[in-house]
Amino acid sequence: MQINYKWLDAARGLSAFAVFVPHTLVYLWGGPVYFITGPLATYAVMVFFALSGFFIAQSIKSNITHNGRFNFVAYLIARVARIYPPLLGSIVLLILLQGGLMMLGRTALPYADRPEFVLSLAEIGNTLLMRDYIALNGPLWSLIIEFKLYILAMAVAMVFFGFSLAARLLGALIVWLSYDVVLGSGPYAAIWLFAAAVGLCPISNSRVRSGRLLSAFARSADFSYTLYIVHFPLLLAVIAVTKGAQLRTGPLLLLTLGLALAVPLFAAIFAGYLERKDLFASWLLTLLDRGNAFHKTIRLAVFCRLPASALQRARSERVHLALVISSWRKLIALQPRSSMP
Repeated sequence: MQINYKWLDAARGLSAFAVFVPHTLVYLWGGPVYFITGPLATYAVMVFFALSGFFIAQSIKSNITHNGRFNFVAYLIARVARIYPPLLGSIVLLILLQGGLMMLGRTALPYADRPEFVLSLAEIGNTLLMRDYIALNGPLWSLIIEFKLYILAMAVAMVFFGFSLAARLLGALIVWLSYDVVLGSGPYAAIWLFAAAVGLCPISNSRVRSGRLLSAFARSADFSYTLYIVHFPLLLAVIAVTKGAQLRTGPLLLLTLGLALAVPLFAAIFAGYLERKDLFASWLLTLLDRGNAFHKTIRLAVFCRLPASALQRARSERVHLALVISSWRKLIALQPRSSMP
């Protein structure tokens, strides 16, 4: 079976806008708009889960094909490099927005569940550990579920395709500890699992030429994840600044249009620095290589009594970027960008 991956990229990009636009309309114009735009955002999130499950299955297949077995280290590096840089960027953005609002004396928000634009260290810690999400960035709820499903998929792959018995037993333990992710995530986990099952089928990328409009929508996938996780804090910051201004229809319409243009542009620029999975994965691999080389030298120093200069060389060791990228390509077996989650 063949699929034009540009259609999937276009769906991912449009889904991000389908969440951003309803949020903007509802929070600026009030509750009645929700009954029109709310279902659109809900269905868009379901599309996100379906695409995520499909691409993760494709990634696991590629991992097994390249390595003969499932390399869970390579899988984890790819997931961390994909998820955490934009997530950390969104947290830094929240901190900067909070600082600016505090200077203006405009931290109050007109919501019972979010009375103030205030970020706590506990919320940051829980988000980074994927235990809970920051109240000022509501869309992160789906990222928490998605990350847990990533770990569950990794564990299942370890059980069936692990390199060793220990890896398979570890995978079985993770599956046993994570079954509540599926039970507690409602239809989203079911959609994700169904799409993952489809992704395991023999599928290739269609080479049929795409139209300009489809290509344009597909390019929006380059910043879809960033748009999804930064639009809500920016929107709340604007609401905090304009709270009590009693904007009329004209100024409110201009504000809505301004946000509709400025927020995606900001997300696209932001993503240019943070949605660079291959680069961040190479950096992570560099750190692992350095740590491995240092620990080996420490063991040699203990058992073979190497001179202290050997330890110093280990500490100052630098891995050439070209070698790291080469190692990364061999380890991860990079696919075309459009086929990577």
